[in-house]
Amino acid sequence: MSSEQSEQAEVLWTRLPEAVRERVDELIVQGKVVQAAMVVRDSLREAGTEPLPSLMACRAMLAQRIGP
Repeated sequence: MSSEQSEQAEVLWTRLPEAVRERVDELIVQGKVVQAAMVVRDSLREAGTEPLPSLMACRAMLAQRIGP
């Protein structure tokens, strides 16, 4: 992941409410990465975020959460 992608992933993560971040981490631990991406997008959609981040951006953020 490039430093720009890493920075964008961090910004995306910090925009999520604490409860959503906790839920996303729970799903990642369970191996439910697709569901975690949907939780991210649903949360941002409900908050009125326009435009929504791409699935690629969500994937990059989740990859950063999962680690190496």
